[in-house]
Amino acid sequence: NEGLTIQKYTQAVTQDPTDTTATRVLNEKLEAYKSNPSRVMNNALALTNIANAQLALGNLDSARLTIRQASSIAPNSGDIQRTSEEIDQHLAIRQRFQANINQLQQSLVKLQSDPRDTAATGNITKVLTTLQQPTYIDASSALVMAKALAVMNQPAQSVQVIDKVLSTNQASPEARELKAQIQAGAFSKDVRATPMQQEKFRLKSDSLTRHFNIIQKTP
Repeated sequence: NEGLTIQKYTQAVTQDPTDTTATRVLNEKLEAYKSNPSRVMNNALALTNIANAQLALGNLDSARLTIRQASSIAPNSGDIQRTSEEIDQHLAIRQRFQANINQLQQSLVKLQSDPRDTAATGNITKVLTTLQQPTYIDASSALVMAKALAVMNQPAQSVQVIDKVLSTNQASPEARELKAQIQAGAFSKDVRATPMQQEKFRLKSDSLTRHFNIIQKTP
């Protein structure tokens, strides 16, 4: 049963988004499932399976459109409502994250003009220590985060973020160039903080580098 197979791999990817085999199989099964529109267009269960798979893969906008289709067919379905609410929660997290990335980018631009801008440095510290990442982020946002970590004297964590980008099909000359610059110490600053603040930031930066995945572009 194709629907059960989709559910199986959706659960696997949800539990471990770093499982590249499950991710690849889910993408393949999903494309095959959608290749016969007449089979899914008026089938609320099939559309819900697709929406859950898209959510697991980080394709939130597609998931929202799909679950709306399902809801138009079965507006009173509890499963559809739960999936819709979960998608909305992930979209809200993504929106807040993008606003934080924009703040980091603005502060980095200010520091480029004036490396002594303590307000910009303070804003970077505040954003990074309170940042809540989506399960998946895009490569350009990851590189902004990497540069901000480098500015805060966290070159090892910064390079880990860039390496995640380089390990995907979004590897780019920009990512390689940024990695080389960071390894050469191009963005390091003399960040003044108490030992307790430094330890808090180190623990947070370690978490930042582990708990996200890069959205894979479909070839």
